[in-house]
Amino acid sequence: MTVYYHEVIKRDGLRERFDVIKIVNAIQKAAWATGTELDYEVVQQKITAPIERAVTERAMQVEEIQDMVEVALMQEYPKVAKAYILYRDTRNRERAKREAAREQNR
Repeated sequence: MTVYYHEVIKRDGLRERFDVIKIVNAIQKAAWATGTELDYEVVQQKITAPIERAVTERAMQVEEIQDMVEVALMQEYPKVAKAYILYRDTRNRERAKREAAREQNR
């Protein structure tokens, strides 16, 4: 029996179907922030295709996928990588604040 994963394990432990469009959208937003024009063939070959292959082998944590995006962006589009990393850091800090506030309200 063959198992096809194609799943992402979210931060809260829930699983959802892998959606490459979410990755492309995040990369595009970082590119817009830097004024960088992307070559979508490069994005597909160097960034999304390796992630898609990895997700077929096993369910992956969202952080693992984001790390893979970062590494590939650093090689192909360093300015976009910086914007992507800064956005991730901002979101992580916001998430930590929300969680701390929830803990205080318990």
